[in-house]
Amino acid sequence: MASISIQPFDERHFPAALRLSREAGWPHGPEDWALSLRLSQGWVALDGDVVVGTALLTPFGPDLGTVNMVIVDAERRGQGIGGRLFRQALAAGDRRSLRLVATPEGQPLYARRGFEARGPIQRHEGLARAPAPTLARLEGHEALDEIAALDALASGGDRRAMLEEILRIGTLATLRREGRLAGFGLRRPFGGRQVIGPVIAPAAEDARDIVCALCAGTEGPLRIDVPADGALAPWLPQIGLPHHGGGLAMRLGPERGEAAALQALASQAFG
Repeated sequence: MASISIQPFDERHFPAALRLSREAGWPHGPEDWALSLRLSQGWVALDGDVVVGTALLTPFGPDLGTVNMVIVDAERRGQGIGGRLFRQALAAGDRRSLRLVATPEGQPLYARRGFEARGPIQRHEGLARAPAPTLARLEGHEALDEIAALDALASGGDRRAMLEEILRIGTLATLRREGRLAGFGLRRPFGGRQVIGPVIAPAAEDARDIVCALCAGTEGPLRIDVPADGALAPWLPQIGLPHHGGGLAMRLGPERGEAAALQALASQAFG
């Protein structure tokens, strides 16, 4: 372990980080890593000049952040590298409440650091056969201020920069009642397919309608990550998006936001 150093992530480390995520079986492509890095602080574990681990901390304002992309080379696991990277991310989190979605392998590490379970997250994927939406409609990027405000109420953080990044490459669906924004959802390319998320809507029927609007006209597989105890999980298989694994949502610090309104995650990295 004496030869391992923890250094800030910079562009030189990008190819090796992409290799690690692919070897771990994660779907992230170059564009997905680039999006994460634009929003995050990052660190790498180096054995000499060789990247053997990564970790990111994504801040969402002064009160919330997520720890993500914690990856260690399969041949170097069990040597404390993941723990050192994780401690670096925690230190950067400062006084924020921190969230993450843990794999089974990572859960013991996070629990030792004080993280508590929030509940299972389900990944649903498939070829969608959704009905036509009733009220939800696709909308332009001029709604950024409105969706950022609604997202802040649900997430408990300032995720405007994330929403702006997703809008730049994605599609927005909104649902309005008497002209007032009642919910929204986004769809974007991710890992060679389309991913839906976040979906923010206090009412379950509105969340389902927003998903239907985002499914319309798509070709190829869709992915969506949802709380297992939420309104969308039992409904998604009915529209061709069965359950294909997931992780455990965990937190360190107080809960923030109105979790019931966060019907689908932006991603497992961003919550």
